[in-house]
Amino acid sequence: MSCLHCAVRLRSLLTKQRVSRLACSLALLALAFGAAVFGRQPEQVCGTGASASREERFLHERHRELRRRIRSAMSPAAAAAAPDRTTVTDAGDIVLMDDQGGTVGKRNPFGLDNRTVTFRPVDAAASKYTFAVSADSYDAAASDAGGRLSIGDQESVSVNLPFAFPFFGKSYTQIYVNSDGNLTFGAADPGPSDLSFGRFSSTLPRIAPLFADLDPSVAADPAGVRVKVEAGRVVITWAAVPVYASFGFGKGETFQVRLAADGVIDMAFHGIDATEAVVGISPGALVPAASLISLATGSSEEFAGAVGERFSSSNAIDVVAVSQKFYELHQDAFDYLVIYNTMNIPPSPGAVAQEFTVRNDRSGYGDTPVADGPGYGSPKRLQAVLHMGYTTQYPLDPNATVPARGSVGDTPLSILGHEAGHLFLAFVSVKDPLNPTAKPMLGRGDVHWSFFYNSEASLLEGNRLTDYSPASPQFASTGTVQQYSPLDQYLMGLRAAEEVPDTFWVADPTAGGGNSRPPQLGVAFDGTRRNVRVQDVIAVAGRRTPDATVAQRNYRFAFILVYPKGTPPTTDQIAQVEKYRAQFPEYYARVTGNRATAETGLKLAVQFNGSPALGVVQNQTAKAVISLQYNAGKDVVFTLRTPNGVASAPATVTIAAGEQQVAFEIRGLKAGVEDFVAVPSEDYYETARAKINVQSFAFFLKPV
Repeated sequence: MSCLHCAVRLRSLLTKQRVSRLACSLALLALAFGAAVFGRQPEQVCGTGASASREERFLHERHRELRRRIRSAMSPAAAAAAPDRTTVTDAGDIVLMDDQGGTVGKRNPFGLDNRTVTFRPVDAAASKYTFAVSADSYDAAASDAGGRLSIGDQESVSVNLPFAFPFFGKSYTQIYVNSDGNLTFGAADPGPSDLSFGRFSSTLPRIAPLFADLDPSVAADPAGVRVKVEAGRVVITWAAVPVYASFGFGKGETFQVRLAADGVIDMAFHGIDATEAVVGISPGALVPAASLISLATGSSEEFAGAVGERFSSSNAIDVVAVSQKFYELHQDAFDYLVIYNTMNIPPSPGAVAQEFTVRNDRSGYGDTPVADGPGYGSPKRLQAVLHMGYTTQYPLDPNATVPARGSVGDTPLSILGHEAGHLFLAFVSVKDPLNPTAKPMLGRGDVHWSFFYNSEASLLEGNRLTDYSPASPQFASTGTVQQYSPLDQYLMGLRAAEEVPDTFWVADPTAGGGNSRPPQLGVAFDGTRRNVRVQDVIAVAGRRTPDATVAQRNYRFAFILVYPKGTPPTTDQIAQVEKYRAQFPEYYARVTGNRATAETGLKLAVQFNGSPALGVVQNQTAKAVISLQYNAGKDVVFTLRTPNGVASAPATVTIAAGEQQVAFEIRGLKAGVEDFVAVPSEDYYETARAKINVQSFAFFLKPV
């Protein structure tokens, strides 16, 4: 066994915390090192990732096509007897939705079994690939003749190649065989348990014949992970390797990847039962953009970036379908949709909750533009969908600790705040002076703060780190999940850059677990302090636009509860979600330092043409319009407020019965920012809010 192999295996064993079937052996190892060592970490995490929204849209389209084929194969009588319609009703301010009509289902069952997918480079450097699909070419003789790797659950082993293997423009003479059905170049990747398309495409260069939670440790000879090295090819086989099971044994998965000296990659599938997996190849780092496609048929298209398919045959909430059904009966009056379910369905394997960004036209916080609202049923407004998972994982008390997040200290409200924060956080990091490609402020999935970054107890992970210098240990984690930090608030558009104090991250920490370690109180360690100034963040991400003077500060949330048809939610289940809904506005105001508000009632839409901000020149007027989504059934009177004295507007304006909008003028009185509010006479309409930016000259009204 090589030193590298030992190091990788040891690191994997020391970071696991799940009770495995090798408990006795691991207990002996624990005694040797003075600490308990068990299996994979059981604590659930946030499922938000770099490509989560794109992955969700792909699965939605595959689900829709699968349902269409099933319905088209039914006789007219059978189709009539099994109507495919979603029932949507309101229980106060909670929307109830059953699991019919595509809101829940098996969205893309594995379709490559007993087939071979071949990725063929288009040139000698393998800078691009095409792919083809053919009959099963599983080479049983190569598998039997190969040596079995000593590789356990969430472990990696390095294998030297007898040739320089070209892969996306680079060549490699070594690969890392990872237990979870994939190969990486440049470094081992034994875990963690995030097996999303985002991780597949955004981290290391990777070949993934079956990127799934596999456990070779329980595969008995002649099964297991086997490698046969020949002069012109290398054959790696997962022979009857089961999917991890907490108790007992999962079914064996048999597949093979063959690497040829000319860069051709064959993936042969010969008995697949996995319900969740990614199949494909990736140069890593999301550069160039990844292609999430169906591999069922070949393609002559040339792919220069990650290309693969995400399979999912376990029941899942289809958040795109849920959103579409919501908007069939509700107006486009919400920035966030919040989805819970009573069916014990997680957002993704191992995740307690997950955010999907739907619309983003801001800049300066590290995320990319997104404009998917129409596909979710929202023509203008929806910004994010929060999949909060199943109700039974949460305590009834909104402020009690969620068992699955016990060591972190999360509550139902902090998890909701965490997911809401993903619309802006955490995507940006200063550079490491010793490693310009590293992102030292970021942790899990590059969308959470690092354990070793002083996030000041951000809801988006990291810790509050206290520097006890010159004492040793110098640092300790003294707070978790308490607020959106000052830097968070800047990135959210709630705080000016000059209001953000300096913070820091710790290089070369003596504590283990890496940047992706979940927040935890009372961890002491040494390391090298690296200060972080907001100007350093701006140098990486650019200036935050819109800035804090005019950025949106009021957000509207709609809460949805999905249930199985025939088993509507109980009064207690509805009351549980209602508690979260009712208490979230006060919580959100507190964790934003009273710089933003959340409204959670079901209201009809009111659109102000200047929302979230309108520019006016001092001593001049600007046309303003308040509009409804549909014609008013009766007169709706809006009381207009301009409390700062920076701008003026009529005391009231009225949208008459049968009309949809009213126009009026706003006058700039003096330079500054006005907090404009339009309060409707009918409580079932929302209150419109906006910032009015008044400047002395039109030049200063350029985007800020």
